[in-house]
Amino acid sequence: MDSLLHTGAVFLAFAHSPLPLSWQGCLFLSSSLPLLSASGKMGSLGGAAYVAEVQQAATVADALSVVQSGLEDTSVFFYGALLSAFQAYVGRENAAAVPTGTSDVIALLKLLAFNTVADVAATSDGVKALLAQNPCLTAKLQLLSMLTLFSQHTLTPDGMCLSYGDVERALGIHGTVSVQRTVLHAVQQRLCVARLNEREQQVRVYAYESRNVAPEDMARLKERVAQWTDYAEAHLRDIQSSCARCVPGK
Repeated sequence: MDSLLHTGAVFLAFAHSPLPLSWQGCLFLSSSLPLLSASGKMGSLGGAAYVAEVQQAATVADALSVVQSGLEDTSVFFYGALLSAFQAYVGRENAAAVPTGTSDVIALLKLLAFNTVADVAATSDGVKALLAQNPCLTAKLQLLSMLTLFSQHTLTPDGMCLSYGDVERALGIHGTVSVQRTVLHAVQQRLCVARLNEREQQVRVYAYESRNVAPEDMARLKERVAQWTDYAEAHLRDIQSSCARCVPGK
């Protein structure tokens, strides 16, 4: 029997629009999980609070401490903005003032922002040590790798279907229980809406958070917005013309 994974009230809408389907999935989860992380900061997938703190930090050591807190925050998954803010801060500092190991932290942020578990082997010993010291980072990277896997398939109004084997290979995990636990974790963290088919050993994904937006994606989006604007303006002119004909004396 299929089991729909959710953490509360789920609303999912696919609109017939010029936007790519992966952008059209609107996901709202009302979870019983706390929105406050252990550090007391409001949970945010992108770590906006940490980005602001890094930008306002008095020293590079303070900024590094904020980044480390952001890495440990179990509610943060998308590190692109934090990486950008921290790199900009470090770039303004004298090299002598930058703490030892900062380059490894930046490399770790890059790994989490752009890469997958398959890229861990090519990282430095320092990055591997940071991952070993904090197992939650490896778990995050697995979930992020799953989002990358989703992005490699077409999302239709009926969702997308992946085998357990697809998930195992992409995430470097093994066994039915590991796959189910990882998918459930992703749903609990509001990263996707999915259904497990235990009999067929399949995962059907109905919506997911987009991990990265490539420049070509933005170009396509702008083109479709322009098409929509032209369409709306043309119809508005038709409506105005029709209304004018209905007014006496016109």
